[in-house]
Amino acid sequence: MVIEPSMERSDSTETTKSEAIRDSVEIFTKLESEFAELQTKYDKLLKQFQQVTDTNDTLNTQLTAVKSELSEVTEERDALNKANETLMFEIAEKESENNKLVDDLKKWKGNAKLVTEEHRKLLRKVKPCELSERSDDDSHCESVYEYSQDSTC
Repeated sequence: MVIEPSMERSDSTETTKSEAIRDSVEIFTKLESEFAELQTKYDKLLKQFQQVTDTNDTLNTQLTAVKSELSEVTEERDALNKANETLMFEIAEKESENNKLVDDLKKWKGNAKLVTEEHRKLLRKVKPCELSERSDDDSHCESVYEYSQDSTC
């Protein structure tokens, strides 16, 4: 059998079409398989993204609550600091007053000692019995006796 060139072309064209269809089917099958894999990966990533979004929303809610609480705590701290400053100022004033009172007390004690010493000196100079000789009334002698505690009167 002799093959004519026109027939050869026809067979060869049929073979080429058939191979092309087979190749196309293989490529389509591979693409379909890859698409299914990609769709599975996409679904997993979408699920993970949704979980991340949910976690992010939860964290944002918690962050807002923490910021609010921090604001309240900051306000309380500022109020306590102000109260502390006021108390420290009052304490400083009271310490100053106390120091003045201590100084005054020391002066008064010193003055009391001086007055007591002067009083004792004066009492030593007075002779209670001499005073009683001047008068028949011993009442002045008793008052001197009280101060001097001299039993001779």
